Amino acid sequence: MGEARILLRDHRSPRRQPCRSRSSAKLSVLEMLWNDGFVRKTLIILFLAAAWEAYGTFLGQSLLFPDFHDTIITMFDKVRDGTIPLRAWRR
Repeated sequence: MGEARILLRDHRSPRRQPCRSRSSAKLSVLEMLWNDGFVRKTLIILFLAAAWEAYGTFLGQSLLFPDFHDTIITMFDKVRDGTIPLRAWRR
């Protein structure tokens, strides 16, 4: 075994290239939108709602698997007539 040596690069080396950081690169509009948490989460929720609606429509059995639209309408009606807030208050 030989001795451990520390090799240093010559800082005057012509091969040295300027360091470009990721922050100096321009992001596309889609990348900027996707990096925004609100936009990303909204798109994910919309995708899940569309998949729910498509699957519910495909099955065609509202008692087994209701559509997203029917679920939202029923929830809105039950909140408006006071059923859901009253039951939530009791617990």
